[in-house]
Formats: sequence, C-alpha cells, structure tokens
Amino acid sequence: MNDLIRQGGLRDLEGILSLEKACFPGEAWPRNVFLEDLARPTSFYLVAEIEPRDFQEPTGEHIKQLIGYIACATDPVHRYGHISSLAVDPDHRSQGIGGRLLDDMLALLEAQGIDCLRAETRLSNRHVQEMFRIRGFLETEQIPRYYQNPTEAAVVMIRWPRESGFSQGQRIPPGRHEGGG
Repeated sequence: MNDLIRQGGLRDLEGILSLEKACFPGEAWPRNVFLEDLARPTSFYLVAEIEPRDFQEPTGEHIKQLIGYIACATDPVHRYGHISSLAVDPDHRSQGIGGRLLDDMLALLEAQGIDCLRAETRLSNRHVQEMFRIRGFLETEQIPRYYQNPTEAAVVMIRWPRESGFSQGQRIPPGRHEGGG
C-alpha cells in the first residue's frame, strides 16, 4: 500500500466524518463543526490516505482511503495553535501514522510562524501523551470530566516557544497554562 499525507480540505469531509465516528464513538463531532472549521482560513487540516493494493473503480481509477487526520485552529496574531483533533483509523494504528501527521503539522505550523501549541488527550491515552511529549509538549494540567462516554479527565499538553526557556520535564509555574511563555 502506498500512503500519503497531504493538506486536507472540504473534499475530505466524508472521510473525516467516517474516521471521527470510528475513532470517537459516542463523541464524534457533528458535520457542521467540521464544515465551519474547514472553511476558516486559520484552520489547518492534514490527512493521511492510502491506496489499497488491487482496489480500483470499474473505470480503472484508483480510490484512496482516508486513514487519519489532524486538525489545528490557529491564532496567527499570538502565534498560537490548538491541535483540536488527531485520529487514526483503528485498523491502521501503531504504524507511525499519528506521529507522521503530527510531525507534518508541526512543520506546517512552524512555517506559518505558530510556535506555541496546545493539545488535550484522555488521561488514559498514555500512548498519545508520549507521542506529544517526545515532540516537546509538556503536561500542564488535567481537566476533570472533560471527556464523556466514558467520563474521563483530559491531560492538557503545551509546546512552548523555544525562547520561553521551558524544557521537557520542567514543571510549569501556576497561571502559565494558556498562550505563550
């Protein structure tokens, strides 16, 4: 199978919605949230797709399958981004796709001048926390009952600008949970 990460857009809406339902059952965002977000010039989406081997339309055209996406809303004035969603199809996990999506998004955001990032993940999702941690994100706080189905706390992770002086493993001072360093 050939895989590809590319910039996402409205043409990917159905695939994103399908992934959302598969990855976040009971919590999937509705269509209108994605329609609004995809239309914003300050929102960035990347998608991962594959071309399944030996799968063609009757016309002979190869059809690609969306297997992951990452979304980030940005505030360019404050050089801030919020990674609002990262999803990889359950059948394609543990293959590095989430990490590649995150790496490509970080490079895209850096090129846009965005250098402070926030993300949340379930407290139980240690794998994703580690994926963010090795890319310079620090756990700053937990938000009780942030997620539903099942109810669970969120771990808030921030990647500070390099010039902030914060480094991996350093405790974040109280009151420095939003914005920049």
